[in-house]
Amino acid sequence: MKKLLLLIALVCATSAFASGAKRITVSFRFDDYPAMHEMESGTRILNTFMAKQIPITFAVIPYDGKYVPRSAPGNLDAETRKVASLFLNAIKSRRFEVAQHGYSHEQTCQGPDNGSSEFAHLPLQGQVDRMRTGKALLEKMLARRVKCFVPPWNTYDSNTLRAAEQCGFKVFSASGLPGQDGRGSSLKFRGSDEQLSTLKQRIDAARKETEKRQVVTVLFHAHDFTEINEKLGTMTFWKLDELLDWVKTQPDVRVKLLSKTAVRVR
Repeated sequence: MKKLLLLIALVCATSAFASGAKRITVSFRFDDYPAMHEMESGTRILNTFMAKQIPITFAVIPYDGKYVPRSAPGNLDAETRKVASLFLNAIKSRRFEVAQHGYSHEQTCQGPDNGSSEFAHLPLQGQVDRMRTGKALLEKMLARRVKCFVPPWNTYDSNTLRAAEQCGFKVFSASGLPGQDGRGSSLKFRGSDEQLSTLKQRIDAARKETEKRQVVTVLFHAHDFTEINEKLGTMTFWKLDELLDWVKTQPDVRVKLLSKTAVRVR
């Protein structure tokens, strides 16, 4: 019965898009999955999205600890190869992508509004070195280019955008769009502006707005689940399952990988 309802919803969605009705695009960004060892809760989340055939972007932290200059990544250990295998199987579905989440999520300085940052206020070359070193590891793991960069804590400065361009990234994702700093950049941008627990309300609000095409990007972490963190959690894994089923039955909602929703700042 559940499969039949989902099929009916998809047929309705196709009709709605064909008729030029309002479209709401949702992208999911899961942060802080470590490249160097498997995270059980993150793997559970990935398996849930893959089972439901819903696209998701993982922002992956390449290394642990403080920054160490490396001319090239060394041999992958058993844990990193295990993570690589997990990711490669998901990539085959074309509903999964890896974004680079800094170098090691190390707090090096204060970001805007005195928040934490790994990149803001570091010299340009220092930012380039961190990005390139982390990117080299992820690309060795996946045997493919990593095109999207996500700064830890969503904090950065104008040099971070320049560094991302120099390192060959095509997409940059933080909270909101970069404004003046992003104008003229070769990068495409997509913010992260919603939580899992409020997604339904955000979609309902989007339906009342006048723009025909809107994008909602959901940012979440493992600690957003009460099974992982009782104090910070606002969602359960069971509620996630229910929410994703609901998203699939909405005729005016489609889900895309984050990189597929990025735009240039004009």
